Amino acid sequence: MTAVAQPASWVPLGPEQSREIWSLIQTIEKHDGTAFRTSQAEVDSYFDSAYLWRASGVRTVFGELIAYGLSRMPRLHGDSVEIIMSGGVHPDYRSIGLGAGLVETQLATSEQLAQGEVRRATATMHVDSESADLMDLLERAGFVNTSSYIQMRRKLDDFVPNIEIPGFISIVELSSLTDDDIRRAHNEIYFELAGQGPMSPEQWTAERAFLMREWSFAALDRRGDRPRLAGYILSAKYDQEWADIGWSEGYIDEVAVHKEWRRMNLMTALLSSAMVAYRNDGVEYAGIDVSIDPQADNPFDRVRLFSDFEFEKTVQTFVMSRPIDLQPTAIQS
Repeated sequence: MTAVAQPASWVPLGPEQSREIWSLIQTIEKHDGTAFRTSQAEVDSYFDSAYLWRASGVRTVFGELIAYGLSRMPRLHGDSVEIIMSGGVHPDYRSIGLGAGLVETQLATSEQLAQGEVRRATATMHVDSESADLMDLLERAGFVNTSSYIQMRRKLDDFVPNIEIPGFISIVELSSLTDDDIRRAHNEIYFELAGQGPMSPEQWTAERAFLMREWSFAALDRRGDRPRLAGYILSAKYDQEWADIGWSEGYIDEVAVHKEWRRMNLMTALLSSAMVAYRNDGVEYAGIDVSIDPQADNPFDRVRLFSDFEFEKTVQTFVMSRPIDLQPTAIQS
């Protein structure tokens, strides 16, 4: 551990410091051996106009950025909103209180973002299972583990597609539909499954910056006068990670099927179509984050589904959440 040259100072950060933040993130990820690597484009997206954001950091007297924290809230929201917190501290400057200071600052800025905008707000941070110190820090700040997801991976060299779906269903490339078709389907499915609020067109675009249309597909029900969207799979290409992790990987960002068409083997068909597309492009692995809901009757059902598809578990990430204290605002008559 290196002592911070005094006096270190807290400074506001923004898109002008994007490359500097990325450099710090690279140092943190390499030191911690994370299973992923953040790209410059991802850091740029932190400041996308689809979100309200606040960012701050710590500099030494020599100007080196040694910590950063960011809070983001979608501009389009209902009465309840989730504010995503992210951040990190340079490995040489840990265990001297900077992490606790960052969490405190991010909670304060999250409250500023939400105040007067919503009735309920929750601060959320995603923490790898190997980051015990950060988990402890958040728990001491009042965060609790509300859910988690497991990263899973499958080698593609021995993959043999086996798709059996009803004859009235067609699997087509994503280019056959508009982004708004898929966005509306996403909003309907995730509201039904989890009461999740809608994503705006701007937020959808920001979240899909790494979408690979050639690897993404939709399932269409051809019965009737007009085809109906039964499900879809969205794939991403995070090739900035490949050199560091040592292999190429097509990532399944999202796969979903409308309630009416479940139990028709559509999810398997969509997965197979994407994995064939990865392999045809010379990609070695397929990867996915599989969510775990501790409140569900069978929280590991989806993990078993992908295990049956020969995906293997790699690392687990916990979603840590805490309600944000908001002052009541006067109701306008």
